[in-house]
Amino acid sequence: MIYINDNLRIRKLDEQCLELEVYRKAKSKKTGEETTQWKGCGYYGDIKSALNGAFKKQLFDSAENETTIKELIALIEQVQKEIFNIKIEE
Repeated sequence: MIYINDNLRIRKLDEQCLELEVYRKAKSKKTGEETTQWKGCGYYGDIKSALNGAFKKQLFDSAENETTIKELIALIEQVQKEIFNIKIEE
């Protein structure tokens, strides 16, 4: 398991597939109960692609509808720091 931050991680499904997961609220189809859990948000064939997907997800989730170039550059630098300071668990 590779934790990018508290709400985003990469999980190895098998030898050829990685899954990007986000920690978010989910509603049970059977009971209607809302819980917070890890949910898949993308599948990747290699770690580079998964990290790129995580970078894009964080960037687009963090950006507001309107932003300046200066704010966008600061956001990109913040996301890059989070990705390069990841925790790896086995």
